[in-house]
Amino acid sequence: NIGYHTSISQIIDFLVYHYNNWGGRVLYFFVECFLLSFGLFPFRFIQSLVITGIFFIIYKIVGEITNHKDWKVALMSISMYGVFEIMLLRGGIFWVTASVLYLFPLLPFLVFIYLYCIKKKDNPLWLIISCLLAFISSFSQEQTSVMVVSFIFMYGLYDLIKIKKINWKNISAFISSLIGFGILMLSPGSRMRMDYSGTGDFYKLSIFEKVKKTLPDIIL
Repeated sequence: NIGYHTSISQIIDFLVYHYNNWGGRVLYFFVECFLLSFGLFPFRFIQSLVITGIFFIIYKIVGEITNHKDWKVALMSISMYGVFEIMLLRGGIFWVTASVLYLFPLLPFLVFIYLYCIKKKDNPLWLIISCLLAFISSFSQEQTSVMVVSFIFMYGLYDLIKIKKINWKNISAFISSLIGFGILMLSPGSRMRMDYSGTGDFYKLSIFEKVKKTLPDIIL
C-alpha cells in the first residue's frame, strides 16, 4: 500500500526522470500514477468508464456514418468487447500500465473523430477542444501517436482534394497532433533507451531487418 500513497510532486519528479532517462510516455503515466495513488479500485472504476466510453463513441460514429442509431447497432458495438481473446485482455487491458498506454488514448482519439470529422461544428470552442483531443491522443505512445498524426494528415489531404482549398482548421489539428508527437518522440530518454544493452541491438537494425525479426512474433 505504501506505493499507492504518492504526492503530486513525487509523481512529477518520477515523470521528469522517466522523460529524461527512459521515454516520452509521461502524460498517460501521470494518469496511471495519479489514479493509483488513490488505490486500485478507483483506477478500475475509471478504467471501466474509459472502456464504456470507447464502445459508446464507436456506436455514435457507426450510427452517424450508417444513419442507423437503434439498439441493434448499440448492442453490436458493445458486444465487440466480448470478441477479444482472454490472453489479449490479460496482457492489454487487465495489466494496468498496458491499459493506460494502449487503451486510454483511444478514447480521446475516437472523440476527436466524432467531433471533428463527423459533427464538424463551426465555432472556436469546438476547434480548441478538437485540437486538445488531437494533442492528448498523439502525446501517448509511439504506435498510437503515429496513427493519430497519419489519420489527421490523411483526413486533411482528403479534405483539400475535395474542397480544393486549404482548411486552416485541419492544419491546426495536424499541428496539435505533431506537437504531441514531437514531445513524445524527442524525449532524451528515448535516445538513451536506444543505446541500452537490452534494446540497442534491435534499434541498430534496418527497417527491413526489424520487420523480419518482429513479423513472425506478430503473426504467431
